[in-house]
Amino acid sequence: LGPSKSMFPYTDWRRYLVEGWSISGMTSVYGGDPLAIYPQFNNTGGVGQALRVNTLPGVDPSVPNPRPDLWFNPLAFTQPDDFTIGNASRTHSSLRAPGSQNHDLSLSKRFALQADRAVEFSAVAFNFVNHANWTDRDTMIGPASAPNANAGKIIGSRGSRVIQLGLRYSF
Repeated sequence: LGPSKSMFPYTDWRRYLVEGWSISGMTSVYGGDPLAIYPQFNNTGGVGQALRVNTLPGVDPSVPNPRPDLWFNPLAFTQPDDFTIGNASRTHSSLRAPGSQNHDLSLSKRFALQADRAVEFSAVAFNFVNHANWTDRDTMIGPASAPNANAGKIIGSRGSRVIQLGLRYSF
């Protein structure tokens, strides 16, 4: 919104309030990564470090409407027997972590006072829509004797709105 582009036909002080504004923004949208499901206990005596869980045939690990209190079906997996690695792949082909999105907005206005002096106002809002991004999935599957109560749940989020205001005097 610059000189001679104003929608307001004012020629007095009101013109300086509406002209010269600058707005910019940035949006980032990411898809979720494949989930890696791990057994809660390493029962190999430390010999095997990359343990995997066992999958139960016929049990779907996906849920119809994933939500933080149940992102995937933990009953589709079991802790492998002692001294075995597990039969599941490292990451599950149909299970993905939640995606994330971030929307930033910047607004600034420069007020020219004289040829060599100006005041600049700026307002920057990070995640200005205050969108929460789900994080911290609990992908540890415990044995039947000590199940992990949080398996399949999302227990955290990030992404609060942050607003910065600035005023700069240039001379």
